[in-house]
Amino acid sequence: MNYIAGNYDVAIIGAGVVGGMVARTLAKYDIKLCIVDKENDVAMGTTKANSAIVHAGFDAKEGSLKAIGTLEELRSLTGEEKLEEIFLKIYANPVENKSH
Repeated sequence: MNYIAGNYDVAIIGAGVVGGMVARTLAKYDIKLCIVDKENDVAMGTTKANSAIVHAGFDAKEGSLKAIGTLEELRSLTGEEKLEEIFLKIYANPVENKSH
């Protein structure tokens, strides 16, 4: 088992996608943080089994709170109005090439 003993300001339990994003978010602050997980590598639990299915409210009943909330959130993230445009923006070019 490898570890660095010491004092930390924040300990994140779980080295999956959520733990990784929490660590990434907190990394901009001047704090000492550590991530611990029961596995010997990152993303070995639920994150590993993620099927990458987008749960975008398509199966939600039209007009339901879930459908309305999902669409509102997607609109706020992308600035697009139509659902088709939202998904084209998110999935057509997931990584922007900024080398130009």
